[in-house]
Order: sequence, then C-alpha cells, then structure tokens
Amino acid sequence: MAKKSTKSTPNGHSDTNGGDYYPMGKCPFPIFEAHPTFPPLSDSVNVVYNEAQGRHVVARRSIAAGEAVSIEDPIAWHLSPYKTKANCCHCLR
Repeated sequence: MAKKSTKSTPNGHSDTNGGDYYPMGKCPFPIFEAHPTFPPLSDSVNVVYNEAQGRHVVARRSIAAGEAVSIEDPIAWHLSPYKTKANCCHCLR
C-alpha cells in the first residue's frame, strides 16, 4: 500500500494534499519550495533592497503565468454582505 505524502506549507502547516490546512480541499496552487529566509515566498524569487525602490522581490528564474510565488495565512477575512443568508460567518462555508 502506498504511503500518503504529507508536506509542510510555507507557513509550517501540514498536509497540503487536501487535509486540515485548506478547509475547502486541495490547495488551489502548485506547492513550491519555500524560500530559505522568507518561508511564505517561493524559492523562485529573491528579496533585495536598493535606495530607489526600497525592499522588493525579483524573480530568480522564469515564472509561469498562474504560478504561486507566495502563500500566507490571511490577516483578516469577512463574508460578503450578499452571502450572509447562504454562508456561515465563521467558516464562510
């Protein structure tokens, strides 16, 4: 029997293949290798600083359209006023 693969998300959560981290099921984005210094970022980008632009992110390689470069937990969320009769205000389901 094949062993189920579990990975950690960039934020340290487990089971990105449809487990507890993504309540609606499988992660909608391809999972990437985490940046060694900034775990929510993909290793396909690098954080740099210069006087003209300040701190910013630049690509380290070609990034495909739709490829996730950052996955973070939201700071805040809310239910649309148009969905209050159809969805739960706590879990948004």
